[in-house]
Amino acid sequence: MPLLATIGDQSIPFYATSNDQSIYASSSISQNPSLMQTDVIASVIVIQETILEVELANMKVILENLKEESQEKDAQIATLTKKLNKISNNDSAAENSSEDTDAKSSDDEVAESLSADQIKEIIEKATKCKISGTPNENHMYIKPYTRRKNNLKMPPGYKPPKFYHFDDKGNPKQHIAHFVETCNNAGTEGDLLVKQFFRSLKGIAFDWYTD
Repeated sequence: MPLLATIGDQSIPFYATSNDQSIYASSSISQNPSLMQTDVIASVIVIQETILEVELANMKVILENLKEESQEKDAQIATLTKKLNKISNNDSAAENSSEDTDAKSSDDEVAESLSADQIKEIIEKATKCKISGTPNENHMYIKPYTRRKNNLKMPPGYKPPKFYHFDDKGNPKQHIAHFVETCNNAGTEGDLLVKQFFRSLKGIAFDWYTD
């Protein structure tokens, strides 16, 4: 296709080589600033779109990683929660069983530690109440101390010592001093003395302490 060359007031057509066409194209772009600006804007838009695509791809990868980590943590939390519940249930069952066992063991210890005279007194009272027909009479003594003290274990190999009995006659201070010394010699002290004190009483004193 011929090109037009302007000479004066006349336009003369001519055929140009490839090199001449390139020169003419470059000359046309340089002579047309709006065309150059359009090309620059198009290039910037392409670059921005490329950057945006890369950023979106990176964000997608990050979100996938966070999702996987969240699922793993949820699974770990669920597993730990199950273990915690299982441990809590086992501890609760063991504690209840231990309390029942301790209470029964403590009752057995107290029953075995009663002296022959105290057992005889309880039987005599129960017999009198039965003969007289007294209703709803409680023949067993009441432990005048807390459940915590009642659940205390005696030392291994403990053997109840032989106490002097106080029956509201004589000197109570001397009786208590002798009782404490006897318990200490048997390897017991502190709250364990409370569990044994009733064994050193009889008659009116025993009734008063256990009523």
